[in-house]
Amino acid sequence: MAANEGEAGQVRVLTLNDGEHSDGTLHRVQKGWLLRFCLGPSLFGRRAVLYVNHPDEGQEFTRNTYRQVPWQYNSENSANDTTAAFAQVKLRVSGAFHYYFVYDGSDCAGPQGSGFFTVDPELRYGDEEILPLDCIQCQTVLAKSLGPFNSWERKLKVAKESGYNMIHFTPIQVGCAL
Repeated sequence: MAANEGEAGQVRVLTLNDGEHSDGTLHRVQKGWLLRFCLGPSLFGRRAVLYVNHPDEGQEFTRNTYRQVPWQYNSENSANDTTAAFAQVKLRVSGAFHYYFVYDGSDCAGPQGSGFFTVDPELRYGDEEILPLDCIQCQTVLAKSLGPFNSWERKLKVAKESGYNMIHFTPIQVGCAL
């Protein structure tokens, strides 16, 4: 994924290729950036239709609701030139999102390429200062193993003194098992 500077801050470029399902690749981006999809050489001359489940402005996120992202061109003369085509998404919501593309008018079943991108959340503290995600040192604690509540402080003090600045408690399972 390449980076450029744009009006909205940074622009990240993700190149799409025929048959490429990059489901095992993490593309990390930040809120406020633009994610620009470009056609790779294997898609030149093909009419790809791109879908993302990142919500459009003013819409609620629904995991299984996708929207088509229209292709744009660098100049008026390049409307038929697929080498100049790009589609972009303004990243307004944090979370993990999916994209895929199909060929317009094709009989092929299923996506011809797909992948995921993650929009990092903005964590704020104090006077609304932003805490970068890379600054979080988290330890997971199995809550049911901590014993009585009045003994938790001294047990958790070890994590604090070891440099952890966040503790994740596993959910306590209550009720009868099936």
